[in-house]
Amino acid sequence: RSPAPPPSAPLDPPAFCIAQPYPPSSMPSSVLAHPALVPALAAALMIRAGAWLSAQPRLRRRVLKSRLWQLQFALHPLILLGFIVAAAGTLRWGYTGALLLCPFVFNFAVEPWALPVDIIFRFCFYLHHTAPMLIMVTEDPKHCLAQGLLFAHAWALHTMASLEHHKWLKKQAIFWPYMVIGFLFKWYWWSSLGANIFGWDKIPIYAQYIGRWGLFVRLKALQNRKHNSERKRNSHKNFRADRTDDHIDEFEEWKQPIELMAFALSYFAATSNIMQEGYDSSAI
Repeated sequence: RSPAPPPSAPLDPPAFCIAQPYPPSSMPSSVLAHPALVPALAAALMIRAGAWLSAQPRLRRRVLKSRLWQLQFALHPLILLGFIVAAAGTLRWGYTGALLLCPFVFNFAVEPWALPVDIIFRFCFYLHHTAPMLIMVTEDPKHCLAQGLLFAHAWALHTMASLEHHKWLKKQAIFWPYMVIGFLFKWYWWSSLGANIFGWDKIPIYAQYIGRWGLFVRLKALQNRKHNSERKRNSHKNFRADRTDDHIDEFEEWKQPIELMAFALSYFAATSNIMQEGYDSSAI
C-alpha cells in the first residue's frame, strides 16, 4: 500500500503581472481575472457621478470649498505612491486598492476645471485618471517603487497647482527642478522595467502620459478653433487675434516637449547600462 501524499501547503494570494501572466491551468475563472475590468467599471461610475454633480452647482461649490477635498487634491502624489507600493502586484489587494483609489484620482467626481464637451479631450482626460488604477492590478511587485515614483511625479502638478492657488509657490519658478527630478525617475523606471519599449508592464505609464499630453494638445486645438471662429465673426470689427482669456501658462507649453525628450534620453541612458552589463556578463 503506497503512503498518502503529504498535505499541500496553503497558497499565497496570486501575484498578477501582465508581463508574467497566470498559466492557463491556474487562471481564475472569475471575470475579475481581466485586469482592466475593475478600473474601467469604477471609472465609468465616477464619470457618471461627475456628470450628475455638474448639474448640481451649489453642491459642487460646497465640495470644492471643502478643506478635505482641497487636502486630497494637494496630496495626490503621496496618495498614489502609497497605494501603488502597497498593492505591490498582489491581485487581491490590487483590485481592492484600485476601488479605494478611484475616488481620489477622480477627485470624488468633482473636477476643479470646466471640462470642454469634446470626446477626444474627455477620452484623454479620463485615460490619464484611470491609469493609476490600472497599474495597481497589473504591476510586478519588483517594480512597484519605480512605477509609483513616476506616477507620483506626474500627479505632483496637482500639488503645485494647489500651492500656486494659495500664493505659496510660483510654478514656473520650479520648472527645471521638476523636469530634472522627472528625468531621474524616468531613468530609474527604464532601468527597473528593462529595455523592451513594448512591454505590457509599461502600458499604464504610457496611458498616463498619452492622456496627460493628449488632453493638452486637444485643449490647444479647441482654443485655436474658438479664436479662429471669433476672428471670422468679427472680421469687420477691431478684433485682436492675440486674445489671452484662454491663456495656458508657459509651464504647460514647455512641459510636453521636455517630458517627451526626457523619456527618450532616460531610455538611452538606462538601456546603455543594461546592454553593457549584458555584454560584460556574456564576455565572462
